Amino acid sequence: MLEAKIGGSFMRLNKASQCLLVSDVGRSQEYFRDQLGFKMEGQFVDRDGVSFLIKKAENKELIRPNHTVNGFMESYIWVDDVDIVYDDLKARGAILESEPINQAYGMREFLVYDPDGYRFCIGSPIK
Repeated sequence: MLEAKIGGSFMRLNKASQCLLVSDVGRSQEYFRDQLGFKMEGQFVDRDGVSFLIKKAENKELIRPNHTVNGFMESYIWVDDVDIVYDDLKARGAILESEPINQAYGMREFLVYDPDGYRFCIGSPIK
């Protein structure tokens, strides 16, 4: 953990939130709340310490999910049991790409999208 000593006391970095530029803030916040189980905290959505800042894009060209540029996802979200999370998100009507898959690198994971096409990989170590 990164700590810096300032004036005899330590300062820690506690949390980071990725900023997602979206076409409709209300729609995105509702999706994160209703389909992904996040809580809304002002312009942030948060679930179990995973948070995103939801901001309105000034124009649609600013909405560029990573997978449309380089094939990757916006975030990798580690969970205790990927199958339980998958079942929860499926029951909520989340936009899912596939069921959880065991990967050769020892993770079991699936992909979930938001309404603007942002892609998140959710996974846990294979049991």
